[in-house]
Amino acid sequence: MNKQKKQQIIFLESFPEVMIYKLARVFKKKGYKCISVRLLTFDKKSEAFYKDAFDQIISFDLSFTKMNLKNIHNVLLLFLRKTPSIIKNYLKLLSLKPKIVISRATPSAPTYLLKKSFWRWPILYFPYDIRGLCYPNKSIAKKIGLSTLEIYSERFCFENCSGIMHKGDPEELKYLDKCLLGTNIKFAPSISFLPYCSKEFSVPIKKSKTKSKEIHTVYVGAMGADKLNTTNYLFEKSKEIIKQKIHIHVYTKANTLSIEKGFNKMSNHAKKFITSEYFHIHPSLDPKSLIKEISKYDFGIWIYDNISPLNKLSLEPKFATGNKFVSYLEAGIPFLYSKDFEFMDKLMKKYKLDCLGIKDVKDIRKTINKVNYPILLKRVANTRKSLDMDKHFPELESFINRLSQNKKQFPI
Repeated sequence: MNKQKKQQIIFLESFPEVMIYKLARVFKKKGYKCISVRLLTFDKKSEAFYKDAFDQIISFDLSFTKMNLKNIHNVLLLFLRKTPSIIKNYLKLLSLKPKIVISRATPSAPTYLLKKSFWRWPILYFPYDIRGLCYPNKSIAKKIGLSTLEIYSERFCFENCSGIMHKGDPEELKYLDKCLLGTNIKFAPSISFLPYCSKEFSVPIKKSKTKSKEIHTVYVGAMGADKLNTTNYLFEKSKEIIKQKIHIHVYTKANTLSIEKGFNKMSNHAKKFITSEYFHIHPSLDPKSLIKEISKYDFGIWIYDNISPLNKLSLEPKFATGNKFVSYLEAGIPFLYSKDFEFMDKLMKKYKLDCLGIKDVKDIRKTINKVNYPILLKRVANTRKSLDMDKHFPELESFINRLSQNKKQFPI
């Protein structure tokens, strides 16, 4: 591709997400110009890592705040304070001519506003988490603070963006009808694109379990900046794991907090629930360093929160995937997962790793005792090879080519 005529791929996010980094790296290798547009303030120490994936970064550097009627005063003050910077960055956007914009949600409101403002741009809507699957109806959604604008925006994006990329079960969008978003949704063309493995991240697979006689498991995941109670289930489940004399190491990242603040906040919160020599909270690391770090453990863990009343009504676990399972594969370690993750269970059956599916964390020791670890490591290697992002990227590129040729040329 001629350097003077590089096609632009814009990635819109509230804050950087590692799956987008991996995608951008592949686009960049293919000769595209990758531009990151970020809305929220982000930990500056992590900035250097993400720069490797993008030719240009446009950051609005906004503080996290909920967009609802109760908070409208704070929202307006924020925008007034940031007006010069917002105008400057908006003018930068006007100068761009993207082949496609990959807009990652949640929230979906920024994608809605982008589509309204730049209606000529072809936008690939990427709902990283689908609200319509998480919340069964508007009454429950409003009780937990989800705004009417956000609900409306998600449906609008499904119907009016050029296309949809989702990372779960290929069939999951069918279950959105007659739900939180209403009925008779007319979906834009869609593609299911999993959070695949990156060769850049993957480390050599060890040949056996750690030399320690004890079992060491690891959990990786994100936490919100303001509601740590969403992680309470993790500590309750961990209590059951350490009863079996199994170590659990926890690495969490705070999406909009510094590493130090995120670690201190999570550590203090965890102490309210659990103190044990088998339970370990660690500071977060940049995504590549994290993979190398967790490769020293024996098993990854993906625990389902069946404690929350809301999750018992949610469809999301049935169809969900996440970068979590990919991180374990890149680290070369087998992972235990809840059978409640039905699509994940189906995927793991394909690769003969479903022997690590559990119905209850109380079964972890029993499950581990049954498996042949060297055989599991071979299966992990085969799974990682099959789920390689470079291998599947042409499917996404072909889909984007079709969308960019058939973009809507009228206001909505």
